[in-house]
Amino acid sequence: MATSEDFPHLVEAMDAVVARLGGLTKVWRFDRMSTVCYPPTGAVLPSFGEVAKHYGVTVVICPPRRGNRKGVVEKANHSAAQRWWRTLPDETTPAQAQALLDRLTARLDTRKRMLDGAPTTVGALADAEPLRPPPGVVFPAGCPMSGP
Repeated sequence: MATSEDFPHLVEAMDAVVARLGGLTKVWRFDRMSTVCYPPTGAVLPSFGEVAKHYGVTVVICPPRRGNRKGVVEKANHSAAQRWWRTLPDETTPAQAQALLDRLTARLDTRKRMLDGAPTTVGALADAEPLRPPPGVVFPAGCPMSGP
């Protein structure tokens, strides 16, 4: 959970996700959010390029008007925002909401899937994906470089 989509909050939230997952993937995919790229062109902002370099990841920006590329992610976000989030009491803090969301997503790891004809679960597939260790320090996002 991030209280804002500004640069410091985004980096803080992403670092928290990396910590909860226990490592880093090779690629991070983003829609055309202005904190990450120039929305008209999809060019990664220099400030976010420094974040990617710090974490050793490649940033991929979803192409415009290609709903099939991010539609599945957007549907999951819609479910979280429209169904789950609206059921929380008004006094729920972001930290409490994150803990509740973590518990919910842990249950989703038991969803059944087939891989090469063999039954498996989402959690088993995730466990089989190697993650790289995160850097020893969080990216210093308190004073981001300027954008366009």
